[in-house]
Amino acid sequence: MPFEKNFKELERLILSFPKQFPAGREMAEREMVSLKKPENIIVCGMGGSALAGDILKMVLPEVSGDGIPLFVHRNYGIPREAGRNSLIFIISYSGNTEETISAFSEALKIGQRPLVISSGGKLSQASRKNNLPLFRLPPDIPPRMSIGYQLSIILTLISRFYSLAGIKNRLRELAGINPRDSRRKGKEIGDFFFKRIPLVYSSESHWAIARLWKIKFNENAKTPSFFNVLPEMNHNEMTGIGEFRFPSLRKKFALVLLRDKKDFSPIKKRMDILKRVFRQVGIDSKEVSLEGKDILEKMVRSVILADWSSFYLARRYGVDPVNVRLVEKFKRLMKK
Repeated sequence: MPFEKNFKELERLILSFPKQFPAGREMAEREMVSLKKPENIIVCGMGGSALAGDILKMVLPEVSGDGIPLFVHRNYGIPREAGRNSLIFIISYSGNTEETISAFSEALKIGQRPLVISSGGKLSQASRKNNLPLFRLPPDIPPRMSIGYQLSIILTLISRFYSLAGIKNRLRELAGINPRDSRRKGKEIGDFFFKRIPLVYSSESHWAIARLWKIKFNENAKTPSFFNVLPEMNHNEMTGIGEFRFPSLRKKFALVLLRDKKDFSPIKKRMDILKRVFRQVGIDSKEVSLEGKDILEKMVRSVILADWSSFYLARRYGVDPVNVRLVEKFKRLMKK
């Protein structure tokens, strides 16, 4: 099997993923940072280094008793909502991401002291040069595989001024999840999507998990994948796929339906009908139940299942499940 070393490395990262949450909490507690309650929270990052912001935006309504204005910025500079009273997180796993370095520089210009989460690179150097807090991630792992560290660092820090329902203990408890429990299901899903294009759908409440599944298929299995939410996709995307005039191509699509027992009743009905009408035009589906006692556990278990699914799909294709060479090539071209 080609890339066997990288498959073993990805397997190791999947199996150790739950331990990132207490480890990230410890990183946040070791760094003595003076913080006050902000007007809003800004998370700046690209690719896998922005996923923690997406997940944070999804979990905060459930774990927080406060209304917390949060903005995820995937671009150069900083968003217009950023001000002197914002709390700004700058996340770049490599520390060399062009757009995120730009965000760091712009934050300094408005008098901010941004918090950097990185494994090294230019951002780490600039953070130390400006005497700013730096939360250093373990080196040599794909950015998309480090979201546990990133998320737990942010949650631990903001729990100093927001009521987050015992979040520190909860981060420790997540380490008890056993990734081996979902390995067989992941292989089943990976095999199902061989030579098919995954379409990942969820309720709007779980949009960040759907997006993460899509990214895992893209980067781990090197395959096209797309995500959307219900009910919105029933008003546009459903038509573009279900009425696509080339049946042989249409049948290359297949669904991942992310379902939660707590989903709004009309959403459950829509998923049932969507599955049925797509089956009538030759589009098959797999259902994934979001399981856990709270949104954090559901997220962690689903991330692990997405990793196993894309891991086994990558095996079927015989592709490198770790490196993203096209992304790196694009970055090199941008530097010329």
